[in-house]
Amino acid sequence: MFCCDEISQSEYANHYACKVNKVDTYIGAPIWLQGDIYGVLSFDAEHSRYQGYDDLDKDFMRLLARWVGVTLERWQYQAEQQLLLDRFDKLCNQLPDLYQYQLNTDGTSCFPFASLLALQKFMVLPLSKLKQMRALYLRCCIPMKSVG
Repeated sequence: MFCCDEISQSEYANHYACKVNKVDTYIGAPIWLQGDIYGVLSFDAEHSRYQGYDDLDKDFMRLLARWVGVTLERWQYQAEQQLLLDRFDKLCNQLPDLYQYQLNTDGTSCFPFASLLALQKFMVLPLSKLKQMRALYLRCCIPMKSVG
């Protein structure tokens, strides 16, 4: 965490940001991503606030930077997860007889998972319709077909 108001009157008066970019007030906090510094969340302005940054300002910046870091980590995790799901789906859809059959205790049964080629074989539907159904299935996590 670094903050400074009236930079032009401080020890940082000769800093590049003050001289070239005309920054006279700055507050910034590091954004951490998986234990490493990813970047900095900062606010600056050409004109001074004419008051120092207090603990509330610093706490706000720390919390906001932490929230940004956690959000970036979540997005990164979701992107990695989607990549793995796409690879799995591509692999599964190249196998014609890959399916899972589930017999429930109440006597009903379903196919919780089936490759597109297996679905086409069992359900006799066009491949384009099966892809739409499979996408819906993956989003909703509901069985594709009940047998019973």
